[in-house]
Amino acid sequence: MEAHDYWKALLKSWALILVLVIVGGAAGAAYAFARGDSYEATTSVFVSTPQGATTDQLSQGSQYTQNLVASYTKLAASPKVLDPVIDELGLSTTAEKLATHVAATNPLDTVIVQVVVTESSATSAAAIANAIADSLRTVTIELSPVSSTGAPQVSMTVIATADTPTSPSGPNRPLIIASGLVIGLLLGIIVAVVRAVVDTRLRTTVDVERASAAPVIGTVRRSADHVPGIVVADGAQSPLAEDYRRVSATLPFAGPEGATSVLVAPVTTGVPAAEVGLNVALASAERGARVLIVDADLRTRRISELTATTDARGLADVLSGAVPAAEAIVEWRDGVDVLPAGAVQSNPHFALGRPVLAETLATLADAYDLIVVDAPAALEFADALTLSRAVDSTLVVASARSTRRQQLTEVVEQLEAVDAYVTGVVLSEVGGRAPVDAPTRQTPSAPTAPPAPAEAPVAPVVETPATKAPAPRTTPSTARTPRGTAAKPKPTTND
Repeated sequence: MEAHDYWKALLKSWALILVLVIVGGAAGAAYAFARGDSYEATTSVFVSTPQGATTDQLSQGSQYTQNLVASYTKLAASPKVLDPVIDELGLSTTAEKLATHVAATNPLDTVIVQVVVTESSATSAAAIANAIADSLRTVTIELSPVSSTGAPQVSMTVIATADTPTSPSGPNRPLIIASGLVIGLLLGIIVAVVRAVVDTRLRTTVDVERASAAPVIGTVRRSADHVPGIVVADGAQSPLAEDYRRVSATLPFAGPEGATSVLVAPVTTGVPAAEVGLNVALASAERGARVLIVDADLRTRRISELTATTDARGLADVLSGAVPAAEAIVEWRDGVDVLPAGAVQSNPHFALGRPVLAETLATLADAYDLIVVDAPAALEFADALTLSRAVDSTLVVASARSTRRQQLTEVVEQLEAVDAYVTGVVLSEVGGRAPVDAPTRQTPSAPTAPPAPAEAPVAPVVETPATKAPAPRTTPSTARTPRGTAAKPKPTTND
């Protein structure tokens, strides 16, 4: 990840970070105010030894005293000193518990012992501190060696008694709350970065470009109700419909010169490739192109479901030789015909691998400006690899909601390994949703027979799928060129 990726990860998870900061601050505040006020009282004692007559004796006495002081700081919190304090003040505690409220220190290069007592009561803190100083002095005299005259060699003098504190010394509530906020912020940043590292879904076109060398043909936003469908119909005007129109307008310039057939291959099951193919076909028909949609996904038969042609004869029947392609084609919308999936196949991959598929598409290319071939999931089935050899180019469809970077990389590499021409990638279901008030998508309806000429009576609507032979295109066209030879000119379409 680069620096701007981390920044994007933080922006993406800003709500989570804010929540964790608030939770951290609230937890810090709760902890700070749950602790009662505490008061500190300090007393100081001076440790001394008898003075010597010579300089050496004075030096030795001073060094001896400093060595003793370090021991007296430990002695101040011992039961030997604290037990008499508990008895004197009548405290309901033990020496071990009281020791946790006592801190004895020795300032550097001094012979002074400072005793600090922390208690919830200011009066108790001062009383305990003064009692500890007296007890320490008494115990020191008992433990000190005596001179030849019976006088103790070490003496202690209280030089500062503990006064009753007037304000609490703790807790430092602002610091605790600030610490909670900082901890929440750091935790939020960590979670945001970890989410960005672990989540390898294709969220943006930048992710697509990093996962594959194939260009991004376009993006299609997620619908308001999360249900993909047919939105480019009857001149519908919505942001989602415009996304498909942009893909349709870009497609002729992204593929090889003179390409007619394009395979629409989803990366995995669940990617709305059939919906992308149908809407791109309708958008191309809006510009005057003759379009044929071929349902080559003999497994899910999604195109046949969306166009209500599941009961019609189709591609499987054409490949088996049961019917010619002209009799299996159904007129679906103005300028858009459908070649349904046809009969159910026990081995779809074997059926699609017959040479007749490429021959059929080559023949149909003379009657249509664009042939959109829908394929099953490329990462799960080998059908897409087989179909890619029978078409002019392949358009990979990924989903921002489910497709991982490694999955797209693997699909493109597999297609390139069989010498397929990968036109590019369409990223569907991206973040910005179409408005709720966008035109309602068209419900798939049964195909109708084409209307009769104006001077003749109008033909009645037929409920069963009507068949028709594809009429030759009115624009001049050259024969389909085999792969590897010079490509034919691009089909002419009306803007």
